[in-house]
Amino acid sequence: NPSLRPDWLECAAEAWGVLEQVRVCLFTRNDALVAVVPFLLRRRQMGGLPVRTLELVGNLVSYHQEVLALNAGAEYLDAFLRHAGRYVWDALVVDNVVVGGRTDRDLRALTSPAVGVRLMHPGELSPFLSLPLEWEPFVVARKNSFRYGLRRAERHLDDHDGDEMRWYRGLDDWRTLLEQMVAIEDRSWKAQEGMNISARPEELRYYELLLPVLAQAGILFANVLVREGRPIAYSLCYAAGGQVGQMKTSFDEALAKERPGFVSIAASVRRAVEEGFAEYDFLGDRMRHKSDWTSSVRKHVTHIVFRRSPRGLLLGATKRFMRAIRGVRSQASPESGEI
Repeated sequence: NPSLRPDWLECAAEAWGVLEQVRVCLFTRNDALVAVVPFLLRRRQMGGLPVRTLELVGNLVSYHQEVLALNAGAEYLDAFLRHAGRYVWDALVVDNVVVGGRTDRDLRALTSPAVGVRLMHPGELSPFLSLPLEWEPFVVARKNSFRYGLRRAERHLDDHDGDEMRWYRGLDDWRTLLEQMVAIEDRSWKAQEGMNISARPEELRYYELLLPVLAQAGILFANVLVREGRPIAYSLCYAAGGQVGQMKTSFDEALAKERPGFVSIAASVRRAVEEGFAEYDFLGDRMRHKSDWTSSVRKHVTHIVFRRSPRGLLLGATKRFMRAIRGVRSQASPESGEI
C-alpha cells in the first residue's frame, strides 16, 4: 500500500498544513522494527459535537487505511493507546479501513482499558478489477455494450491524426504532467462544481509535492491524451506491489460525446495488463466510469473509539443516541434518505 509510505504521508501532511503536528510511535522487538503508527491530534465536529480526536495520519488521504505491523496489530494498537494516555483526546478515529481486513479485525479486537463507546460508519465502496493475462481475450469476453463503447472511442482516436497518448513515468516531466492535469480539470465538469485542482490550493500543493515523490520512487503510472497539442483527458495512477491504483482522472467536457476519459482509462488498463500487473484498483468511492469496468468492490468502514473518560463516554453516548434517533426517523420517513 504505497499511500502509507512515509514520503507519501509527508506530502499529505505538508499540503494540509499539519506536518508539525505529526508524531510517530515506533515499536521494536529485539532491536527490530515491528510496527509504525504515525498519528496526530485534531479537532472535529461530529454531528455538531466538538470532539478532540486521536487520528492516524493516513486519514488525510491514504487508500485502504492500515496499521503498519509485521503481524497482528491489535497488541500494538492496545500499546499505542497506553502511550496515547499522555495526550488530551476524546476519540480515536481511523478512516477508510477495508471491511474484514486485518486492521478492521485488529480494531474490533482492542482490549485496552482506554476503550469506551465504539461506533462504526460505512465508508467507500471502492471498485477494483482483477486483470487478465492478455488484453484481447479480456475485451472479447466483455458485454457487447462495453466492446461497442471501447471500439467507438478508439475509432474517434483513430479519426484524429493529431491525437497522441503520452505516458509519464519518470522524474523529468512531472511538472508537465501536473500542468496538463490542471488544464484538463479547468475544462471539465469538476470546474463547474468547484472540484477542480486549481480551485483547491491544498490539493494543488499536494500534487506538486506528490508527483515527484512517485516518480523518484519509480511508481508513477500516468497518461495524458493530447489532441493537436491540447491535453483532453488524463489518468493518474501509481504502480506498485503488483497493482495499479487510479488516484485521479478527468476529461475535457466539450468532448464528452467522444469519451476521451474512457479512452485514457482503457489505455491505462491495457498497459497494466501488458506489463503483467495483477489488479487495477480504481480507489475512492464507486462512480459510473468505474462501473464500466467492474462490479467488484472493497467495502470500507470508519472506526470511532471514544475514550473511557468522563468527556469521552459522554460524547460517545450522545453520538450513539443521535444515531439511534436518526435511525428511527429514517424508518419513519424512508424517503428522507437519511442513514
